[in-house]
Amino acid sequence: MQLAEWFSARNFRRTKSRVQLRGVVTAGPSSFRPAPCQDEPMTFADELVTHLSRVPAAPFLFVGSGFSRRYVNADDWGDLLRRFADLTGKPYERYYSKASGNYPQIASLIAADFHDVWWDDAAYEDSRAAHPSPNGHSSPLKVEIASYFAQAPSRLPTGGPLHAELELLKRATIEGIITTNFDPLLETLFDEYSVYSGQDELLFHDPQGVGEIYKIHGSCDDPESIVITAEDYSRLDERNVYLAAKLLTTFVEHPVIFIGYSLTDLDVQRVLTNIAHVLTTENLSKLQDRLIFVQWDPNAGDPVLISSPFAADGMAIPMLRVTVRDFEELFAALGSLKRRFPVKFLRQLKEQVYELVQTSSPTGTLYVSDLDADVDASQVDVVIGVGVKSRLTQQGIVGIERRELQTDLLQPFLPYEDKDSMTAIVTGALPRHLRNRANTPIYRYLRGADFLDDDGKIRADVTVPKVVRDRVEAATSPLRSPGSYVKRALENAEEAGDFKTLIETKSTDEVLFAAAHMDLDKIDPDDLKKFLLETREEVEKGHALQAAQWGKCLCLYDYLVYSRP
Repeated sequence: MQLAEWFSARNFRRTKSRVQLRGVVTAGPSSFRPAPCQDEPMTFADELVTHLSRVPAAPFLFVGSGFSRRYVNADDWGDLLRRFADLTGKPYERYYSKASGNYPQIASLIAADFHDVWWDDAAYEDSRAAHPSPNGHSSPLKVEIASYFAQAPSRLPTGGPLHAELELLKRATIEGIITTNFDPLLETLFDEYSVYSGQDELLFHDPQGVGEIYKIHGSCDDPESIVITAEDYSRLDERNVYLAAKLLTTFVEHPVIFIGYSLTDLDVQRVLTNIAHVLTTENLSKLQDRLIFVQWDPNAGDPVLISSPFAADGMAIPMLRVTVRDFEELFAALGSLKRRFPVKFLRQLKEQVYELVQTSSPTGTLYVSDLDADVDASQVDVVIGVGVKSRLTQQGIVGIERRELQTDLLQPFLPYEDKDSMTAIVTGALPRHLRNRANTPIYRYLRGADFLDDDGKIRADVTVPKVVRDRVEAATSPLRSPGSYVKRALENAEEAGDFKTLIETKSTDEVLFAAAHMDLDKIDPDDLKKFLLETREEVEKGHALQAAQWGKCLCLYDYLVYSRP
């Protein structure tokens, strides 16, 4: 059902559900869909679509227990703990009092008492047979929690308003889902999405950021992955900064819509606080208008988006908030967003591109080819060849940009051990950049291709493009400062004596101009590399001459490390 059809079916009047963006930046590129005329008020769905369209990437959903409670009447955290407290023969209130209302601690207390019940009671005989070697004292509780939530899909509505909402959700244009829920509802609704359960799968696998569900607190499919007790949360906290870093790209590049949580939810607070710790105060502004918190109230009036920053350890995370009485309008709006390619195809494409970058011998069938001369490139979305493999690595590497070569020198990612790949760079990529007189590292790739002798010269038995050979013969002379800067550069180099002292006593600009004028044996390559990494961001924001000198220092590092074996 398209958005317009849904409006007709619901008989929405244009005067209803007016949206007010209070204190929110709403400017966007001119190519975005124009707003309706002044005399035609926007509905909430219209405004949400316009707002989400300002970000090139499709949104992520961040889904909490309220979602499962709405659609299958699943327990929330408190009710779940009460359910299992009853199985120990002790009142829930006793645990609540002993743990001072702390849910993870309540779960730990229940787990300790339930451990013996599970082992002794015949009611759990089948569970013990299915899980004969639980890992710890909380494992029996997790096994039964998993069993409870595994039945959730069987309770999905088959008709009525809730069913209609879910049908709209299944058509939503979203990039992926993050959830703290244990049940399999989301993977049931989005059955083509790949699922990552628990932190280990998310941290140590290669998620592509599209067509995926991240179950960051575990899944009923793997009871041991479930995060429920105080000990589980303690382990989670030890690694939360890594999880936050892993999810940071999602939060910065995509709109993130929170569903099924309250703003006081501890899980939401933990995630947002850790995201805030990863970002600097300045970079928090990059989340502007990206986070949308949806709350449900059956008695709510017309939906209104308002700016409502979330306070996290003294930092204000920008966020939009809206309260809805049902989710049909929200899910219909998400379904009206345009996607150029199916999500399953996008994920497969990203997997192949990732493998191309990470390995020298890709196993897939992605191939990027030049367009024919009579093809209008502006009319082409993507070019893929099927079944071509042998020329994959070299074809992609020839077109590599100078900035990528600079990055590879400091933080290697290209296949240095693969001589064919290094040869492709020397014969294809380097000439293109050197003809433009760009400060391009060359020695790493010449050495990797085995084109250099022990003195850092081109071997007599190999052939390289003339522009590459000329650059090698010039050695470090092109790296010196421009004429008017030479005198001061020489003075700073002589005064410092060695590179370490130079960076400790001089400004960034003075170091950049003086480095190439020092005796090479006075420069520790590790110190130079550290300096280059620390100043890259500063230089990128500076003037062109500063960037040029930084590039020369990078080439100096390349010479020091790779000109000799």
